[in-house]
Amino acid sequence: MGNKSFWSEKKILLTGGNGFLGRHIKNALVCHDCQITAPTRDECDFTDLIGTKKMLSRDNFDIVIHAAIDCGDLNAQTATPARIFYNNLTMNSNLFDSSYKAGVKKFVGFGSYWAYPTALQKPLKENEYLDGELEDVSKVNGMIKRMLYVNGWAYKKEYNFNSIHLILPNIYGKNQKTRNVVSALVDKFKQAKSNNENFVRVWGDGSSVRDFLYIDDAVSAILLAIEKYDDAEPLNIGTGIATSIKELVKNIIIANSFSGEIIWEKDKPNGIAYRVLKTDKMKKVLNYTPATSLEEGINIVSSC
Repeated sequence: MGNKSFWSEKKILLTGGNGFLGRHIKNALVCHDCQITAPTRDECDFTDLIGTKKMLSRDNFDIVIHAAIDCGDLNAQTATPARIFYNNLTMNSNLFDSSYKAGVKKFVGFGSYWAYPTALQKPLKENEYLDGELEDVSKVNGMIKRMLYVNGWAYKKEYNFNSIHLILPNIYGKNQKTRNVVSALVDKFKQAKSNNENFVRVWGDGSSVRDFLYIDDAVSAILLAIEKYDDAEPLNIGTGIATSIKELVKNIIIANSFSGEIIWEKDKPNGIAYRVLKTDKMKKVLNYTPATSLEEGINIVSSC
């Protein structure tokens, strides 16, 4: 995974190294001959400018991989959107400015396909990232991601600072502590089978369409992008495959040998109808196609 000669002896600062994405990036880089610094929040609070400057100036880092985000769960996003917005914008601005001033050679930030305009009902292209409104439930986190991209664009334009913005879909994998639709549904079906329950309730009618990317494939693409991509314009990292929630549930049923009934709670929200990334640019620039099918990924997650 990755070009070892590219990474040899490079000094990497990884934020969010204990999160789902950051942990897997860190594990992938361990086998490369590079120095990885992944401070916890107690070791360095990146919302503090002085502490951020000290961290960036102490080690002459070559690359900053910014995988940290303070997003909280849905309740926190509803109750404290101003705090979440402020903390993330402060952290992102501190890291960008401190990285530039410390002579970092490359800054890697992550976007989300939830930051694309809500109304888009087609494969999401990079040049549409800022082209429309966001629904209320994703407005704060979506705008945080958009502003992270604009931060990189501005530093590239004024200072020629090398930063990239990689847009991710639903990423999933084994031992995922953060809850998303895949981990939540797998846990629900495993628990139902363990308790000998004969039905599982699923929100909505199953018609919503998503792009599901297995974590190992996400990390492989991210490392390739760090090696090969040097444009401030966004780059989608995904499968480009449209999968309905009904299809996802079918895969989970098979992987867990569940024989009970599915009760679709159609009075509950489906969420945004369509979220799938257009990946033509990724395939061209990185010469990469994710290797893990949804069936394979769900089998791995279900076996844990």
